[in-house]
Amino acid sequence: MSNQTHCLLDKVIARYILSGLWKLNQNQPVTQTELFSLNLFYRASPQLHLLIVPATDNVLQQLSKLPQYTSLIQFFRQRSGIVQPARYCKRWSRRLRGYGFSREDANVLTLATFGLDEMRAVLGSNFVATYDQPMMNNWTKREDEIADHLAAMRRDLLEPYDQVSLPLVKRPEAILALI
Repeated sequence: MSNQTHCLLDKVIARYILSGLWKLNQNQPVTQTELFSLNLFYRASPQLHLLIVPATDNVLQQLSKLPQYTSLIQFFRQRSGIVQPARYCKRWSRRLRGYGFSREDANVLTLATFGLDEMRAVLGSNFVATYDQPMMNNWTKREDEIADHLAAMRRDLLEPYDQVSLPLVKRPEAILALI
C-alpha cells in the first residue's frame, strides 16, 4: 500500500477545477470556489493524489470528444486518477443511505472508504473534497455513529478491507490547510 495522501473529488469540485482552468485559459476571472478548487489541483503532487469517481470520468470522456475541451481534459486527467469500487462497496453504500445520505453522496463516501485506485494498490482515500454542505453537515453530525458501524463491520472483513478508515469530508481550502 502507498504512503501517499489521496483525495477524492466530488463532481462539483472537478467541475470547478475544469471551469477554472478554462477561464484561466481564456483570461477570464475565476470565482472563489474555482480558485480554492484550482489551488487543491495545483498543489497535487507525489504526496497528494487526486481521484475522481467513475461517473465524473464518463462525463469527461464525452466532453473530450469536443475539440475545444480535449487538451483541457487531458491535462486534468494527467493529474488525477479514477477510483474503482472494490469489495463491500454495495453493502457500505446501503448502510450510508440508512444514515440519510442521498444515493450519489453515499456512493462518493463509499468510494472514499472502499474504493481502489487505478493500480489497485490503494484502498480508500484520506479526504473527500466537496462543497456539498448538506453532505458535510450530515457527515459531521453522524460521523461517530458511522465510525462505530464501520468498526463493527470491519471485524468480519477479509484483509485488506478490515483496515479501511473513514475519510475526512472537507472543502478544498480546509484540505489544503491540513496537508
